[in-house]
Amino acid sequence: MPIGGLSRLFQLVVRPFRGGAAVDEEIRFHLEQQVRDLVEAGWTGEAARREAGRRFGDADRYREALVTIDRATMTRRGRQEWVADFGQDLRLTARLLGRSPGFTVAVILTLGLGVGANATMFGLVDRLLFKPPAHVAEPDRVARLVVTESSPDWTGPSTNTSVSYPAYQAQRRDAKGVERVAAFYTGWMPYDRGENARQLRVTLAAAGFFPLLGVTPMLGRFYSDDQDQAGRPPVAVISARLWRREFGQGRDVLGKTLFLGRRLYSVIGVAPLGFTGIDLDAVDAWLPLDVGGSDIWGASADWRTQDGFQWISLVARLPATADRSVAAAEAAQLYRRVKVLADPSYDKASYRVTAAYAPVIAARGAAPSQSAIIAALLAGVSLLVLLIACANVANLFLARGVSRRREIAVRLALGIRRGRLVRMLVLESAALCLVGA
Repeated sequence: MPIGGLSRLFQLVVRPFRGGAAVDEEIRFHLEQQVRDLVEAGWTGEAARREAGRRFGDADRYREALVTIDRATMTRRGRQEWVADFGQDLRLTARLLGRSPGFTVAVILTLGLGVGANATMFGLVDRLLFKPPAHVAEPDRVARLVVTESSPDWTGPSTNTSVSYPAYQAQRRDAKGVERVAAFYTGWMPYDRGENARQLRVTLAAAGFFPLLGVTPMLGRFYSDDQDQAGRPPVAVISARLWRREFGQGRDVLGKTLFLGRRLYSVIGVAPLGFTGIDLDAVDAWLPLDVGGSDIWGASADWRTQDGFQWISLVARLPATADRSVAAAEAAQLYRRVKVLADPSYDKASYRVTAAYAPVIAARGAAPSQSAIIAALLAGVSLLVLLIACANVANLFLARGVSRRREIAVRLALGIRRGRLVRMLVLESAALCLVGA
């Protein structure tokens, strides 16, 4: 017998699903009915049973097919009922919240305060402690050099991230444990003249700074090693922000000049949007280190040869399999050698130098900034605010639950399922939390 005929005959699809037992009962009823018809037609009992089984066919296959049909039908029907009930519960939730505006507004404002404070503080902490600098390729391999010096003649060890230009040259020339080393310095320089004069935040960076970070310009190019030498024509790379503010994002900006410090710098490129080097503060322009250093210290200063001018920071890109401790020990040895060459009095066993390659995120390095410490403390306070807000909301819901005991009792008396009642209450709480968030 065709499966469609059996499903039409038994009409299992309109009955509640009771599993294989219901199908067995239907098959048995059909076979017995067929046997009775055959006996009435003159067949013997045993022959009638055999003939009924032959006419019915493979009972196991039909049973499996009917169970599948029944289960699929009931699943579809249950899903449709759940969707309908859920829509009804949503409408009911909206009406209930609209009938108690005081409670609704109190919960939303309380949650909004707690969640808003945490979202704000998380953004600050993420920016200071977790999010790597924009446009830096493989930031885990980029590190800052931190040097610690100590001697019994001093009041205590001295840790800083600034070194002299000779120390930078020694690291750049002789360090074998790193792929690249570059130097940079960030400060303020006067821009323009007359009534339009103002300060711009400028980074003096070695030419290798940009390839080390793996950044590519938005427009034009970065300066090369040949242009990062004293006596060469001054060139500059400007930020996308300065490009938009001063030049209207015109593509003819290349070749235009900026009056910075005491001279004109020719614009040769535009950095990508959001690029600030490895620090968080926005930078307006990048200048070659050798060229811009003369504007910082003056043309007559001996900052290129004297170790006493410790003003630039070093950043390095480490090999993927590098041992940071080995690379740091090498950096300390090179730093000490420069110190001894500059002043032989440092050539004694009591003078000690240690170095470390700290994370590129400064706040996670050896000397976290004051702003990072304050942000971490405020993050803890904001979590406490969120806990207090949640406790207040819980108290509001408890009070509301007590006032709704009669309503819930009436619903139960009218036959509502406990599962659906719980779903309604959870849906009401979720709606308030969603709006508050």
